[in-house]
Amino acid sequence: MRSGSGDDGVSRDPVAGDGRLAPGEGSRGERAADDRGRDGLERDLLGRAHPERGRLGRDRPDQGRLDEGRPDADRPGRDERGRDCFDRRRPQRERLSAEGSTRNGPSRNGPRRDDPADAVDRLVDEGLPPAGSIDPPPSGAVLLDRMHGGWIGRCLGAYEAARIPDGSGVPDAARVEDRSDAMDRSVLSLRVLELYGPGFTSAQVGALWLLTLPFLRQRAAEQAAYEALLGGALPPATASRASAHGGTDEAMARADLYGYAAPGDPRRAARLARKDAAVSHVGEGLYAAMWSAALAAAAFTARDAAQAVGVSLRHVPVESRLSRAIQGVLVAHTRGRTWEQAAAEVHQRYGTGSRRDALGNACLVAAGLLWGDGDPGRGIGLTVRAGWDIHTTAPLAGSIAGILHGAEAAWPSPPAIRVGTGLPGQDHCTLAQLAQRTLAVTYPDAPLR
Repeated sequence: MRSGSGDDGVSRDPVAGDGRLAPGEGSRGERAADDRGRDGLERDLLGRAHPERGRLGRDRPDQGRLDEGRPDADRPGRDERGRDCFDRRRPQRERLSAEGSTRNGPSRNGPRRDDPADAVDRLVDEGLPPAGSIDPPPSGAVLLDRMHGGWIGRCLGAYEAARIPDGSGVPDAARVEDRSDAMDRSVLSLRVLELYGPGFTSAQVGALWLLTLPFLRQRAAEQAAYEALLGGALPPATASRASAHGGTDEAMARADLYGYAAPGDPRRAARLARKDAAVSHVGEGLYAAMWSAALAAAAFTARDAAQAVGVSLRHVPVESRLSRAIQGVLVAHTRGRTWEQAAAEVHQRYGTGSRRDALGNACLVAAGLLWGDGDPGRGIGLTVRAGWDIHTTAPLAGSIAGILHGAEAAWPSPPAIRVGTGLPGQDHCTLAQLAQRTLAVTYPDAPLR
């Protein structure tokens, strides 16, 4: 059960009494116990299927440190020759990498052969309105500051979503090296751009999933797509198999980072996000990812949240339910309705499905940004109060608010210095380093195909 939620599913009291965002859902010990329980489930499931293979060796961010200095053959998840025991993922990972390289031409940004996703791209493109002009992004130190602010906001949103139920809080020092799935997904998108550039393919994203995503930690459409990848499917067929969950919000959580890589160019950001989302999502779930990336890209040049939200709608199909739903939130804000009225209307219209439904959660992100504009902490707090999948919506709202206001914004609590992730080789990252790495993958003139 989400912390601080009432019977109506709406989270309560997002801001602690001292004005700081209250971090940590449950104590760090409780979260560690939950991780140990999950690890036990993984060992049990894998042990039944492959008794000779041992346990999964790198499912937690601290496992790499435990393995330092140990011979390969002695490491958990390795056989007597030091090879990875989980060879089930290796052949498909190599096939996906080869498929992505072939489609992507001799260089990472070169020409490709026909991609099965091209038909999907053409269909989506037909429903898009005109892109409009491309605004020049801030330059130099200002752009870096806005990217740093986005990472700070994402962290604060993640911590607010995971706050302790009684709101008592924990010392700020305990938050410095914490981690969340929202941070994992954003760093994963950053790794896609670092490894393959903006010309990456959906197949390459799938290969990176098999290489880096912690086992059994995917949700809904991601989990279905992961299982399809293991079964030998290639994107976009992996999303077709996951179509029962294709309208959920996991791709939206991964996508805003692509807006960082295309500041001021929302159409480019949406196309980057679409290639990533095609691994796991279809329909409204895919459109929500495009919207998330376009919103982040627009925030770099927008004067306020209302302009960013308005511009973002030019980059999703105009007849989609997502576009109409967010237009309704924007109209409510323009007409001077209260946030409470807007949030209640979203719950009434879109609260009949899963709490992870991309449509309703995207509306709640937009509402938090619109009514919290000028105060990034308030935007995060309103998004959490709105409920549903706050572990996706609060980090996304914080990310966009951070881009709008920069690293020196009036944050309600001291921002984290560094974070941990569950991705191999990314155990600890400072937010300043993540901002620098993000700036380094901003290729405004590099081809996407």
